[in-house]
Amino acid sequence: MELSCKSVSTPLESSLKLSKDQFSSSKEKRRKMVEISYKLTVGSLMYAMVCTQLDIVFVVGIVSRRLVNSKNTHWSIVERIMQYIKGTSNHGLLYKGTSIQNLLPKTNVICHGYSNANWVDDINTRKSTSRYVFILFLAIIS
Repeated sequence: MELSCKSVSTPLESSLKLSKDQFSSSKEKRRKMVEISYKLTVGSLMYAMVCTQLDIVFVVGIVSRRLVNSKNTHWSIVERIMQYIKGTSNHGLLYKGTSIQNLLPKTNVICHGYSNANWVDDINTRKSTSRYVFILFLAIIS
């Protein structure tokens, strides 16, 4: 993908639903997917996800489910993830330099938890997806 690609604000379109049988899988299209190194690119996205881009975990999980029988639509999702990374490459988390010992006498210990679930999202397996985050003293702990 070119460095001059346009950036997008989300790694996945919210209205997109994928299924195994949704797209054609001709030999020509399979050959094209092999030529563009789908597996290698998804592997690179997994590395970026683990090391720096935790916000793409969900969508990388989606594209990694189709490493064996990927289609052009899956490649377009991979391209969108890369466009998202380009647009968010200067984003990050900033932790303030206050130590926990300085916070303890002044405030009550407050832990915030947030969760989200997408029930029966996978059209083929009817599986659900859920995620959570816990924040303690303004820092993500889980």
